[in-house]
Amino acid sequence: MNIKKAMEEMSEETAKLTGVVAITMSGPRANGATHLSTDMDLAIYYDETKGFNIEDVNNLVKNLDDDKSAVCTSLNEWGTLMNGGASLTIHGVHIAIIFRDMHKVVDGITANLQGKKNKDRYARPSYVYLDVLYLGELAICEILYDPYQYIYQLKQKITHYPEQLHQALIEFYTFEASYSFMIISHRIDNEDDCFVASHVLRTIRCMNQLLFTINRACCIHKYKAVQSIEVYSTRPDNYGEKVNDILQSLVTTKKSRAKGMQALHDLLSSTEELAAI
Repeated sequence: MNIKKAMEEMSEETAKLTGVVAITMSGPRANGATHLSTDMDLAIYYDETKGFNIEDVNNLVKNLDDDKSAVCTSLNEWGTLMNGGASLTIHGVHIAIIFRDMHKVVDGITANLQGKKNKDRYARPSYVYLDVLYLGELAICEILYDPYQYIYQLKQKITHYPEQLHQALIEFYTFEASYSFMIISHRIDNEDDCFVASHVLRTIRCMNQLLFTINRACCIHKYKAVQSIEVYSTRPDNYGEKVNDILQSLVTTKKSRAKGMQALHDLLSSTEELAAI
């Protein structure tokens, strides 16, 4: 498995396509993950005014894919902000591609620096997709191709977490977490297990985002978000252990569920106290 070779081949061939203005390595590997099973995430920044055509990318990934069967989504198929992408394997290495409209990224970062955020449809459960993730992606990405220095210039603007954005997200995620908990706080005995579990999970995920924001970081991957929070100094004690206990309480008795809801209430209160500091 030659990870470096696969990434170089993919980025070099993609850079030849009309309208591709930048390429970066994003995701866990750009953030320091080195495990062999970790996907390679490649972000393709494009400009349709420069002639970008999704069919060019589609043909490329199909030709480079080991099985010659990979296909791309259409642009914005996953939502106007999340956009779209593709999944392929080169020399046995799995590469996940995401598309990024350069104009939308610039607009998003400009808004973020002013404390504003734009949101998209629920591209993934269980909460909305925000353009703040663009900021997180740019903060950790490794530049592979940037002839116009678009990515370099944007990275220079976000060397420090924007204070206005910090406050806006504190307010946003505090509300989202507390509202989700409120919905189920009076329905502990609800027989609809799916309803209860979905709101417990949403409350936890919003708390995760709140804790990332408190620590002036961006959560760009929900996978292992709880474990990532454990490295921060500002967090409730034993946060990961408490989250796991709460989730376990959902699959046992009603008495256990009630205890879990109290634990969730206490954990949310502790998180909100940290946000208010």
